[in-house]
Amino acid sequence: MNRKPVAVLGFGKTGQAVLEFLLAKEPRPSLILFNDGEISDKDRQEHFIRRGVRFLTGAGQFSELAHCRLIIMSPGFDGRNPRFDVLRRGGAEVISEIEYAFRQVKARIIAVSGSNGKSTTVSLIQHLLVASGRKSHLAGNIGVPFIAEIAAIADDSLVVLELSSFQLEETVRFRPRVAVLLNITPDHMDRYDSMLDYMTAKFKLFENQKRSDCMVLNADDPLLRDCGKMGRGKAYWFSSSRAQARGAYIKSHDLILNLGKAEEAISLRDNPLRGIHNLENSMAAALACREVGLTAAEIEAGWTGFRGLPHRMEEVGKVGL
Repeated sequence: MNRKPVAVLGFGKTGQAVLEFLLAKEPRPSLILFNDGEISDKDRQEHFIRRGVRFLTGAGQFSELAHCRLIIMSPGFDGRNPRFDVLRRGGAEVISEIEYAFRQVKARIIAVSGSNGKSTTVSLIQHLLVASGRKSHLAGNIGVPFIAEIAAIADDSLVVLELSSFQLEETVRFRPRVAVLLNITPDHMDRYDSMLDYMTAKFKLFENQKRSDCMVLNADDPLLRDCGKMGRGKAYWFSSSRAQARGAYIKSHDLILNLGKAEEAISLRDNPLRGIHNLENSMAAALACREVGLTAAEIEAGWTGFRGLPHRMEEVGKVGL
């Protein structure tokens, strides 16, 4: 057994969830927790120290990670920083929490990214799956670390992940069965040198997909028009402005789906989401759910009961009716 230590970077929700998983997985793991700043939650720190975790705090102690075999990063760390090159040259594998969690499961994954609309879309997908009786788990940037759900994820279930560009950066083998990219607008420019760098991180969503997988893409976003060529999976396009030969579009009060065989109409009358952006989110969610086996009837029935997320656009009343 390789007794070189494993290092977890960051002591937020993600880092602590990774520590809990590793402590449960191995009888006597050799674990290091590194944090650039001092730990504010001393009680939680002491909790892990009692269980054998060694803490390194402050940038000056980063070099002590050189003897680790595996580095699992929280999304706040930037693996492109030159200090990580030293670790890689020393033989350490540097990966994200998303990558590490992916390696622990066999369940099919629906991964959603984009500059806007991610949380609403993953919440709608999860609602539709559960309403239709599917076993599904919601995790990622929505607030629940992927690794925290591993113990509950059966091989025949589904996992719905909201993923930021930060979480995608240090993925290596991560492969979603369905990869949804809603849109791309300038964001996190304090972290990325250019829009190209930001887009490159987002496009890692498709990097390891196979022909049996699929991409769900926004046909109305000019920055995504060449995305269909980036992955090996089949591409479905959604548009709020024009019909799509393979994908989804809006016609009157219906959402029209076509996965390459025949068009199916799904009524939007019971869909509570409002605004063009939410029509796009609904089309993306419907395509993802249809691809993993839901019927058009199940999707239409599933609109009912979904209330959206707090502090988003919602109907508060009617006037003049």
